[in-house]
Amino acid sequence: MAGLHLGFRLDAAGKPGADRLVVESGDLTTHGAILGMTGSGKTGLGIVLIEEALLAGIPCLVLDPKGDMGNLLLTFPELDAASFRP
Repeated sequence: MAGLHLGFRLDAAGKPGADRLVVESGDLTTHGAILGMTGSGKTGLGIVLIEEALLAGIPCLVLDPKGDMGNLLLTFPELDAASFRP
């Protein structure tokens, strides 16, 4: 089973250390929910988890009432007016 790399474990000072934080894909057997207060990093964690799951070949169904995940599809790397026109 593939491991999903979510980031790095925090050291005693609360800074990312050298130890990787990995969740085994076999641990994701049914459903998941990411809950937390505003600004706690839910969207960031969700993005990383979805990217890692898809890279591991795990299908994802994402329900996002706020629309943060769908907005990620709207990328405009050049940030020029012509990109926004369509």
